[in-house]
Amino acid sequence: MNLRKFNTVVYNKSDSLLFKNLIKILRFNLNERNKTFEIEFFNLLNYKFSSIAEFNIKGKSKYYKKGKLLINNEKLLIIKLNTNIYFKTHKNHLSSKNILCNPLLSLNFNQITTNFLFDINSKKITLFILGNSDKNEQYTVVNLKLNSLNNNQFENFVKILYKSIKLSNGSSLNLLNISLYKNFYENYYISYSDFFHKCKTCDILLFRGYSGCSKFQRFFTRATYDHIALIIKYNEHIYIYESTSFEGVKLKSFQDYVDYSWYLLYEKITYRPLLINNEILNAEKINKEFDSKINEYIKKTHDKKYSLKGLCLKSNENRFFCSELIASAYRYLGILSKKSINKSYLPGTFSKDSNIKLEDGFQFGPEYIIYFNE
Repeated sequence: MNLRKFNTVVYNKSDSLLFKNLIKILRFNLNERNKTFEIEFFNLLNYKFSSIAEFNIKGKSKYYKKGKLLINNEKLLIIKLNTNIYFKTHKNHLSSKNILCNPLLSLNFNQITTNFLFDINSKKITLFILGNSDKNEQYTVVNLKLNSLNNNQFENFVKILYKSIKLSNGSSLNLLNISLYKNFYENYYISYSDFFHKCKTCDILLFRGYSGCSKFQRFFTRATYDHIALIIKYNEHIYIYESTSFEGVKLKSFQDYVDYSWYLLYEKITYRPLLINNEILNAEKINKEFDSKINEYIKKTHDKKYSLKGLCLKSNENRFFCSELIASAYRYLGILSKKSINKSYLPGTFSKDSNIKLEDGFQFGPEYIIYFNE
């Protein structure tokens, strides 16, 4: 791909000449600069604009999907109209926490390089994102329709969109880390450096491997993932606690996955944070307790044997399938009910596709696919 200078300029689609010559106009420039930035975990108060919108991806479908559009300084999201997840409070009231676990469309302008055209008359916006999983295409094209807005509202949205793109990392860098993945716009992503700073003890990692055994397990369990590990963060080092057929239950440094490029053995490694509701629990106190109790649990279970029985049978506290180890640790920490010992847990049980029930005050956040080449 020829990478030349790119200027983030908003063009009006009504200018047909500019529109027809768009590919000639968009030119990209590859520069180096500090790419460190903070990722905020979906605090809706940070979103500057919301509206009902329709969208499609050019070449994927001629039909438009409908959802709620949200935009802030770095992200544009379209989510389902009913995405609320509820926590129970002490007074048995339901407190709505919009976790946004399953986006219809997710674009983080700090992770992609994009430009757009708009037509104020039809309330349409066309986003051109550098990179496409189809090697014959240079861009991924996203079409948006915001018919519910009047002209002033639409112009306001265009200004916010322009500013969000202009101030983003993607405005001055050619970012191809995620836009070459198939259907990248349906997932959240996090760089390894941001994952390193954001993750904490008792969060989880979900793995999707390339091997034949991994594919067979996913087929057998009808799940997206075939392995799971528990994150342990200690003295600014990240460890994972896992059970594998090769070594049984072991504590390992996650840095090895980077240093030895072990992440290349997986189609994706996904980070999923464990959230604590402060309306019920003291998150700071709970996290300190986790740091202490997880050490007790590791001493109790380290070097235990691996078992495939967890695929079909209930828990066995002497031998562990990978996901049974996580369930056992969560029971020990009070995150899962001790009554759940009679249930069978699979890696997919802990994914966004499953509705795993944790104890009051605990909830999983969205899934973030980690990208290691920044």
